[in-house]
Amino acid sequence: MIAEFCSKKYFGKEQIIVHPLSAFFFDQQGVSHTLIDAVFDTVPVSVLSWGNYLAQNQIKKIFCTTSSPYLDMSNCNLILAAKQKNIETFGAMDHWKGIDRFFNQDSVDYMTDYLFCIDQTVKNNLIQVVDNPDRVFCIGHPNIEHVSNKKFSDQGEKTNVLIVSQPNSVDLNFQSIFSVRMGDMRIIDAILAQIFQAFEKCRKKVNIIFRPHPKEKPFIQLPDEILLDENPDWNGALKKNDIFIGLDSMAMLEAHVAGKYCISLALKGSEQLSDVSIPFIFSKKIDDISLLSQTIENFIESPQQKDSDLSRIYNGSKSKAVEILERYFKHTLSSHLK
Repeated sequence: MIAEFCSKKYFGKEQIIVHPLSAFFFDQQGVSHTLIDAVFDTVPVSVLSWGNYLAQNQIKKIFCTTSSPYLDMSNCNLILAAKQKNIETFGAMDHWKGIDRFFNQDSVDYMTDYLFCIDQTVKNNLIQVVDNPDRVFCIGHPNIEHVSNKKFSDQGEKTNVLIVSQPNSVDLNFQSIFSVRMGDMRIIDAILAQIFQAFEKCRKKVNIIFRPHPKEKPFIQLPDEILLDENPDWNGALKKNDIFIGLDSMAMLEAHVAGKYCISLALKGSEQLSDVSIPFIFSKKIDDISLLSQTIENFIESPQQKDSDLSRIYNGSKSKAVEILERYFKHTLSSHLK
């Protein structure tokens, strides 16, 4: 979406500053950018440093991410600095969870003036946060649309099972949710045992891969039988893996749209590891880890997958976003939304 928008050159001069965690995606799309640590001496960037940068570069409009204040305050401080300089900001919320990112204790300090969100469910949850709901635009999800338009089948000799991790966002320790102990063993070890049981019974070969979330801390003592996927290219992971196991991350939803078999662990106690779940069922859900082996066996024996209806629902997301951003940067968006 950003690549298409930048190619249209709606503004005379743009500054694109990127956090290292996102640099790969800009490189992949061929979008020229500058890393944040090449612009500022200290990261996280302070409100004062952002304010000086905005003034020196005569910034008039900002389009930025909205991110958690718990690991890196750079994005939150950019929004604060823009408010102090009376510069309009436009952000995006690409999940159903994470409204806490807009709060500074009880004050909604980190909300942008305009916001993209996925659907009316998110917008309804945002009513408590925004001053003017008309400034929240339901556009769908451009990346889900992108995934739905690609082909990812790449079945090899072995079946590849990808464990899709996400950080514990409730305790804010940002350890993998799979490192948590349930009963007498960690979730990751229970998953491993179930996967081996299924493939031994079916007499099939398997590779088991663990993909950490970019913002989670390194996994302590990952089992030796599990390979670590450190490739930043998510499209590559979608292509080479066949079965995806996780909780409720957006990555799991994208895997489903890509035609992959997804198993979501709705285990007792797991609801405490994530603040808000995706509000519809898109995967095979199991509420007891002992059911994982049989669920995998069923797929191995009958691997047909139905096309996802979400491909239709999110079609047109990118064009909606680009059209609204065009109006924003041409100063025609705010006239009827005051």
